Amino acid sequence: MAKMNGMKLVVNITIGLLYMLAYRVLSMRFHGQVVGTLPFIPFEMMRRMSMRGLPSGSEPTDCAFAFVYALAALGLKGTIQKAMGFAPPRVDLGKVKWSLCIHSQWIG
Repeated sequence: MAKMNGMKLVVNITIGLLYMLAYRVLSMRFHGQVVGTLPFIPFEMMRRMSMRGLPSGSEPTDCAFAFVYALAALGLKGTIQKAMGFAPPRVDLGKVKWSLCIHSQWIG
């Protein structure tokens, strides 16, 4: 078990370093360029994230590289872990007993 955890740590550190290297290389390549267009005008906080690195005066639906990269990294993390054999175990929700605690009484 300890050997597996150590191997998992090495894989996670390697993946993190590869993500950082890829981000650095690609951000230099696409700095200040519009790489995508959203089909809607995002709310303020999302707009700040999606337009990070773009020149002011860009359309509110424009998307910068950092936003697309973050979405892709979040989407690919599970796939990479599964390919490496380190995905968390799947849980059969039919066998899980759901409980609700109300006023210190367990109902379930």
